[in-house]
Amino acid sequence: MKRLRAAAAAAVVLGAAGVGAAWALDPARTDTLARGVSIAGVDVGELRVEEAARRVESRVVPRFRRPIVVRAGTRTYRLSADDVQLRVDVDGAVRRALTAGHVDPLPLRSWRRIRGGAVDVDIPLRPTFSREGHNTVARPHARRDRPVSA
Repeated sequence: MKRLRAAAAAAVVLGAAGVGAAWALDPARTDTLARGVSIAGVDVGELRVEEAARRVESRVVPRFRRPIVVRAGTRTYRLSADDVQLRVDVDGAVRRALTAGHVDPLPLRSWRRIRGGAVDVDIPLRPTFSREGHNTVARPHARRDRPVSA
């Protein structure tokens, strides 16, 4: 009977120690992205938030800085990122990536880390632009329709 109690007590202590260690080592408590997370196709897994933002800024944002060519009828317009006040929310994408890697419950995250697994999630990076900036560029070139007389 004493052996059974000692074994049960040891199991409880070891279980509590295991849970405590999993909690203490849980990457969700840090600013490190989970393994397998990417932003716009760029691997940012296991990077700190600041490193991930720098990597995305250097590898992805330049794609959005290329001029946009718009053809309307016989006219061709070349719009720069500054013309349309283009913005890319890298910090928001990194925050979503941080959250996406830590949505599973603690036991599943711990098991995934023990196995060396990854979450396999890609966060899209969506640029936005200002309508005012677009209108400033487009307005001087807009076709003025003449009123139709009856």
